[in-house]
Amino acid sequence: MNIKEKTIKGVLGLGTYKGIGQAFTWIFFIMLARILDPEDFGLMALSIFFINFFNFIGEFGLSSALIQKQDLDDVEINSSFWFMAFFNGAMYVIIFALSYPIGMFYNNEKLAILIQVLGINFVITSFRIIPLCLLAKQLEFVKGARADFYSNVVSSILMYVLALLGFGVWSLIAGSILQNIFSTALMYYYCPWWPRPVFQFHKIKKMLSFGMSVNASKILLYLSDNSDNLIVGKVLGEKSLGFYNMSFVLGTMPIKKTGAIIYHIIFPVFSQLQNDGAMLRRYFLKTNKYIALFAFPTTIGLLMISDSFVTVVLGEKWISMVLPLKILCGIGVMKAMSITLTPLLYSKGKANLILKFSLFSALILPIAFYAGARFGITGVAIAWVIVYPLIFFPLLRFTLKEEGLSFYDYAANLSDSVMGTICMVAMVALFQYTASTNDYIQLIGSCFIGLLSYSIVLLFISKETVSEFRNTLFSLRKREIRT
Repeated sequence: MNIKEKTIKGVLGLGTYKGIGQAFTWIFFIMLARILDPEDFGLMALSIFFINFFNFIGEFGLSSALIQKQDLDDVEINSSFWFMAFFNGAMYVIIFALSYPIGMFYNNEKLAILIQVLGINFVITSFRIIPLCLLAKQLEFVKGARADFYSNVVSSILMYVLALLGFGVWSLIAGSILQNIFSTALMYYYCPWWPRPVFQFHKIKKMLSFGMSVNASKILLYLSDNSDNLIVGKVLGEKSLGFYNMSFVLGTMPIKKTGAIIYHIIFPVFSQLQNDGAMLRRYFLKTNKYIALFAFPTTIGLLMISDSFVTVVLGEKWISMVLPLKILCGIGVMKAMSITLTPLLYSKGKANLILKFSLFSALILPIAFYAGARFGITGVAIAWVIVYPLIFFPLLRFTLKEEGLSFYDYAANLSDSVMGTICMVAMVALFQYTASTNDYIQLIGSCFIGLLSYSIVLLFISKETVSEFRNTLFSLRKREIRT
């Protein structure tokens, strides 16, 4: 099976498991939102921020280096495992000690305890990284997706049961830890690898050099992209953070969910194609085209139904998040198209270039968020819209230059999704203007009209894409029948 077939099969398999799994977890997430208070989600957002930040440090970017390196041997794999295991353990000790000053900074003793318990994931993650990387290098995306699917189902059920029993934010903490434990166990089931007592630092020294450049960029991007949560939590409080975080999660939901799927696939694929410029450009354009076909209508569509969606699905207690949600849906389009930029540059060893953009982002975004916080969570959302284009478009320009593409080539590649989305917006707006003002009718009718109109337009203007996708599926089915 060639790279194209593995990629398409990976997208289909990963997309299927991720799609069903996310649909399941989002149903439970919405049910949790109706049970728990905004403060619970605000505390969870703050806890996760600090845990994920130290996760980046403890991992040292070795996962990216392991996937990018083409001639990986057993000693390098085992040495990487023990290196990350040691530092993840060290990170847990550090975060445990820092949890108290963090709680004092936010005037919340409970936050310190939450961070200490959630920090258990440091130890668990150190066992998970290597089998996940090995599966990615082999382009065995479906196996990793199965592990995530089953663990998400189990953890979602646990969170809901605990929430019903009145455990509040602890239901979210327990679900996160169980999800990580179960997923790690399944990773070893699907990837029968076990660490050996082998460690040679010189074997991973070069990978650490590459990985640390990648990791520095990831840390800076993480800090800049999540500094809004830190600022909102400190300046406006946990309740406002709960509203804001829910707005951001929903506003960027299509991007986060598709992004997690796409990144796990395209980085290993781009890495294998790093010496084939023509093929790499082709895969880059194709990937962006498919991302846009999904992300544009879902993001803009959520913007159009946000009023009725919040009222009907989440409940009246979340009504304060409607305007920030609309604004953040707008920024979601650019975030969708940024998914492929860093994996492509990383695959070509351009980690230093990403580092420069990450540094710029880490400097400018927190300042904008702090200024916007004076006007509440809506001001923070507006700060995203004003500042993020200053980061996205220069990075896009450098990526296109690296691949010898013009902006016209890039824009023309997205024309089908743009035209389909414009037609969808027109039809949904017409329906909303003429239909009943009942929230349930507005929500269900808008979703139906939007999906129908977008699908019809694509069938007429994107016949080549539909035909290519159908032919690839047919080819995969024939190969599977033969084997």
